[in-house]
Amino acid sequence: ALFVVCALLLVIYCVCICCMWKAIALGAAIMETASDFIGANKKVVFLPFFAYLVAFPIIIWWTVSAVYIYGLGVAEFKPEAFVASVTASNQSEYLFLYEMFGMFWLVAWIIAIQIFIVGAVACMWYFSGQGSDAADGESENPVGVCIAIKWAFRYHLGSLAMGAFLVAVITMIRVIFEYIVYQYEKTEMKDNIVFKCVTCYVRCILKCLDACIKFINKNAYIQVALHNRAFCTAAKESFFLMARNAARFNAVQWTGAILLFIGKLLICTSCAFLTVMLVKAQYPLNEQPLIPAIIVGIFAYMIASVFLAVFGFSALTILHCFSLDEEQGGSRNTPDGLKKFLDMDPET
Repeated sequence: ALFVVCALLLVIYCVCICCMWKAIALGAAIMETASDFIGANKKVVFLPFFAYLVAFPIIIWWTVSAVYIYGLGVAEFKPEAFVASVTASNQSEYLFLYEMFGMFWLVAWIIAIQIFIVGAVACMWYFSGQGSDAADGESENPVGVCIAIKWAFRYHLGSLAMGAFLVAVITMIRVIFEYIVYQYEKTEMKDNIVFKCVTCYVRCILKCLDACIKFINKNAYIQVALHNRAFCTAAKESFFLMARNAARFNAVQWTGAILLFIGKLLICTSCAFLTVMLVKAQYPLNEQPLIPAIIVGIFAYMIASVFLAVFGFSALTILHCFSLDEEQGGSRNTPDGLKKFLDMDPET
């Protein structure tokens, strides 16, 4: 029975591969074009680093302010307790929630600006012909990042703030829900089966809602850079674009997920292996080289995830640009790796 089920799944998988062969080939070409874009615009890889660098002082400021707000309550000293407990007032609790929401909004806004800049640079690279033989001179556009920053801060701060607001709202809802669950787990309801089922169900719904909001935001930011639209209009246009090209977006998503996972795994294992070799060479008396290797591997995976996320978003942006380019009939500026997927006049 297990063999029959596996064989049936294999047949269905092969049928899907055959039916979506062109979409999968396009997904592979999109990923290859995205690698060409990253190679021609190496500066965009460091944008997440600057985004986190800007967000770090905000998080420190929020931490200090949260401690100060916590100290506004009434202290209750107990003889056997090492630290006094503080009973917060309603005003301090509201102030703490207000400040937490502001922190979520600011951090999400900074990340949105970083994502928009990457998308805008990718759009300029695509339609300027830098990825095709029509490009004259160097393939790198040194002012592309500066122009994208100008667009973000001069024209689209409101749209980016709107997307960040949605992320902050759903994040705040998840935090409040987890706090409520934490309070109920202190009572006898923690062993209630219905309570556990409802908690898992609501947590799953909120997680899916958070993923959907972030996915809509990314596609909306790309449309904002492409068409100079407001956030809501861009989100609507991106939705209909994905509906018209569902197979392509699905193929690019899965192809990109597989390649990014392989890249993360390769970077993680390479760093861990080099750590083991260095520990054995420098400290031969060390009998546990796997412990520092595991730590280095974890940090390498986290850093690789941050930087490879730029690669994945660049591929998504190039797919948006290709879909728009195809609807307009293509042009000589289309990257060479994608021209074979366009039904365009050779003289165009």
